[in-house]
Amino acid sequence: MKTLIVYHPQLLMAVRLKDLIDVSGGFTVARVVCSPEDLYTAMEAEDVDMLLISASSTNTGTVKMVRAAKAISPDVSIIVYSQGEITSLFSYMSYSEGVAAFLPADADVGNFMALLNEVALGEYKTPKPRIEGRGKKLSARETEVLNLLVEGMSSKEISCVLGIADKTVSTYKQRLFNKLNVKTVVELVAQYNSASVDKKQFLSIIKEE
Repeated sequence: MKTLIVYHPQLLMAVRLKDLIDVSGGFTVARVVCSPEDLYTAMEAEDVDMLLISASSTNTGTVKMVRAAKAISPDVSIIVYSQGEITSLFSYMSYSEGVAAFLPADADVGNFMALLNEVALGEYKTPKPRIEGRGKKLSARETEVLNLLVEGMSSKEISCVLGIADKTVSTYKQRLFNKLNVKTVVELVAQYNSASVDKKQFLSIIKEE
């Protein structure tokens, strides 16, 4: 029987999700948590196989949680539950950090439990998102810079984290702007967090490979 932790910023919703999982009888919910800090504490205290994480008010915050959770337990399977539309860029960034599956807000109870079971059994094949801009996909380094940009880091901070020159960071930023068809970091982050972004504007697609 797989053990999991349920995270949702609203306690009532977290408990509701736990109740749904408990009824199935196929999982043990080790803890229900309502803050990222409680999530990390619970992961350090419990031996869990899976995490069910509700997307936060900003996609950036969700990606941070996924990264931190994977740092604590690299083998944990993470399912992100979104109460809004999952944008192509958010899907790409989350996948790059190790998300196993996405659960859309319109999923019914049957779909919800089916997805949990597939992930638990290792039978779920995550569609690999790809962002393409002007015919060129993002490189590994561009993805790293993008991750740090949406977290609010300055070019100087990014250069320290990645161990590259400020000028090199600026070069990567300009490449990202060109590929994602934006002009500023503010515009990039706004579109990254927006569920109503025009997908053509991002020149992005999600393909299953």
